[in-house]
Amino acid sequence: MLGLLVGCVAAYTGFVIQNPVERESSAPRPARLAEAYEAATTITAAGKYLAATPVKVVPLTKNDPALALNYSLASVSKGETVVPRIFLTSLPGDIGKTRVVAKRKALFFKTVLPLILKANEELATERTRLWDIRYRRNLGLKVDALDQLWLDGMTEQYSVKRDDIATLLKKVDVIPASLALAQAAEESGWGSSRFAKEGNALFGQWTYSSRHKGLSPIEREKGEKHRVRAFDNLAQGVKAYMRNLNTHRAYRKLRNLRSRMRTKGSPLDGYLLAGTLTSYSARGEDYVVALRSIMEVNGLATFDDARLHGSSLPQAARKPFI
Repeated sequence: MLGLLVGCVAAYTGFVIQNPVERESSAPRPARLAEAYEAATTITAAGKYLAATPVKVVPLTKNDPALALNYSLASVSKGETVVPRIFLTSLPGDIGKTRVVAKRKALFFKTVLPLILKANEELATERTRLWDIRYRRNLGLKVDALDQLWLDGMTEQYSVKRDDIATLLKKVDVIPASLALAQAAEESGWGSSRFAKEGNALFGQWTYSSRHKGLSPIEREKGEKHRVRAFDNLAQGVKAYMRNLNTHRAYRKLRNLRSRMRTKGSPLDGYLLAGTLTSYSARGEDYVVALRSIMEVNGLATFDDARLHGSSLPQAARKPFI
């Protein structure tokens, strides 16, 4: 029975979940540990954490955008409807040709919002599992081998000392949709940038590593070697962005502020968290001003309450989720 369960979940997982993006500085795990970690993730998630909800990953064709993006942002922002589990692999090709600003913005948000919510849902699932392990340990209960293997993999991915769940909980947490949407819009020029079109890169992340695919900026100064990371699909780029904020030392202030919000039982506030991102851009404080302007003008805080269809987890930012 267990073998059948593992097989079913593995097939399902391979269809709907993209492989997690590793940090540049992460050392590769030994093959056996990596395999054991994957097995632990699959089996335990199947039994307790991974909700079997309808998902459709959509390779973009001429007819897909109208079908995939046929939901109302206004209804979502009011809490009247949920966001469909349909994830475009790339931006609609005509997004830059849409001359009506309101339509272009709506098309962009409708494309990116489901991807943000999906990445946050996976982080929330991992966070739930961490709290479950911590709770059992505090009661003096034994942690089973599968959960321990999974925990070891998480500590390595996030560069945390073995079994340091408290530090992991600071890093394994969601990014408010309002903040992620604002950064995606600002960094990609509302989906019009070359990096967004050719590399599915919405967040302008630099890389110096030959292990990563990337696009060289045309206006890169002589002697500079950085590239903008490119991805096979939009979902990979969103996950890499969240991993970046959750691990890089430059964004420690964001993680600390988010942790304090959690401790107080407060909703995560994307507007306040944006104030910690002066290091994300060379523009510093001006960058923060731009992000907050996008949030306010477009009413993005209302999307922090948005939920994917069939979600069984407390959604990202508004509902306190310790």
